[in-house]
Parts: sequence; structure tokens; C-alpha cells
Amino acid sequence: MRRGRPAHRGLPLLPPARPAHPQPGPLAAGRPQLRRPLDDYRAFALNHELGHQIGYGHEACPAAGQPAPVMQQQSTDRKGCTPNPWPYPQAPTTPTLYRGPAIP
Repeated sequence: MRRGRPAHRGLPLLPPARPAHPQPGPLAAGRPQLRRPLDDYRAFALNHELGHQIGYGHEACPAAGQPAPVMQQQSTDRKGCTPNPWPYPQAPTTPTLYRGPAIP
């Protein structure tokens, strides 16, 4: 077990649900662009944490104005990317995993 992370028996730990329109807090203070509907946040959190469980690391925004990769830490700063809760945002027309540059 890594220090600072609770044992979770291989199951993803999801953060508690956030309100649909959160009040500005430490992560969104002065940045209303980080707010998103609750259903989108839940889909993002589940897909992001499952990505970690199957071996994916964090990714960066590929270019400003593009959808954020689901493995990007979208809750803090999207670096110009648009919100995206899905690993395959163009499915079924383009069933390709959407990726960004790996963050070492």
C-alpha cells in the first residue's frame, strides 16, 4: 500500500458527489469554467478512476479548445481543453481511445 492512500482491495475510490452548481471553493475559486453538471462529473470521476485501475496514468491537454482526455486531471485545471467525461467521446463513429500526452 502506498503511503497516504487507503487500502481499497482493487476497487476504484470515487470522490463524494459534488453539487450540480458548486460554490467556489479551493479548486474552483475564481474559475467558473471548471464547473460542470453533476452527471458529467460522476461519469468523469468513474472513467478516470477506472482508467487508473487498468494501468493508465495522467495525461495532458493535447491542444487548447480540444476535449480533455479522460485521464487529464480535469477538476483542477484543464489547461485550455474543454470538459470531457468519456474515454471514447466520438463513439460509435470513431471508436478510438482519445488520448493526450502522457505526464511523467
